[in-house]
Amino acid sequence: MGISMTKTPQNSTMEMTRVSARWRIVGWIVLTTLLALLAVTVTMRSFLMGQVSESANAAISQEFDEFRVFAQEGVDPTTAEPFTSLEPFMQRYLSRQTPATGEAIIAVVGDQVMYTDNARDDPGELLARDRARLNELVQSSENSGVSDSEHGEMRWGKMSAGAPNGDEQAP
Repeated sequence: MGISMTKTPQNSTMEMTRVSARWRIVGWIVLTTLLALLAVTVTMRSFLMGQVSESANAAISQEFDEFRVFAQEGVDPTTAEPFTSLEPFMQRYLSRQTPATGEAIIAVVGDQVMYTDNARDDPGELLARDRARLNELVQSSENSGVSDSEHGEMRWGKMSAGAPNGDEQAP
């Protein structure tokens, strides 16, 4: 139910329409509900993004732990003989890995780049082929970090490994 008023100062007409109290109450309830839903959505997004970061960091840490165990054993599981150089060691390690979705493991031995990945659009392969970007990560003074790539945020970590005979060194 609306009330209409007409005012005619100096030959002009002005109309004001009032909204009933019932519609004003409904409007405020809808507005506060939308604000509450927006607050919940923003909070959940922040929480879930934090979980993604924690999960990615935990996955990198787990890969490092697996690598350390494999390196400490130092024995080729197919021949039961100790590894004598870094290249076959890294090839065997990578052949035994099944990265989680979105993960890539890249090894650099001298000028050779080896990798295994399990990500859509093969960003691990693209990084392995981008020698300038890979060198930037390898030569970084940091052991881990977060970088932007054309595929989104990339979390990375690196370790150095030496061959059993000490002849080769590679990050």
